[in-house]
Amino acid sequence: MNSRIVRAVFAAGLAGAVLSGCSAPVDEEPVDSGLTWQEAKAAAQETEREIAALVPEEDIVSVEQKETGVLLSCDEESHNWNGFTTVTMVPGVDIDALVKDIEAHYADDPRFESRSWMTPGDTYAVQLMALDTAANYIISEDERGTFRIESGSECFILPEDVYPGGTF
Repeated sequence: MNSRIVRAVFAAGLAGAVLSGCSAPVDEEPVDSGLTWQEAKAAAQETEREIAALVPEEDIVSVEQKETGVLLSCDEESHNWNGFTTVTMVPGVDIDALVKDIEAHYADDPRFESRSWMTPGDTYAVQLMALDTAANYIISEDERGTFRIESGSECFILPEDVYPGGTF
């Protein structure tokens, strides 16, 4: 299967997973935590860096955290920030094993619940879902020799004068 098609299918699944992790039940009011989009973005990016730091330095060629991301709707009134960090590995590193090691690291972490699956490209993926904020992180091989940490922040309510389109 073409790698662009695999990434497109995976991205669609990621969007669904991010949205499902953020939505409040229909009969509940959204919670306004007072969190700004800047604070939500900073927290998500910090956790991306925390995850990337679990990889032994000798196995890394580069770590690139995307400076901007997009906002997705959690419900009719709130949004979350979505971005990613890409880690390029030294040739020969088993990325599936690395993702499983990251999953094992967080297995007893009281902040997260996790689930895992095989992607359409036959690579191992894990999703870490924050239990107290509904933020979530999906870790899996992106392209040969790289893996990506995709994040969806805690949900927040934008000020009325901020349009949610574009990059943040």
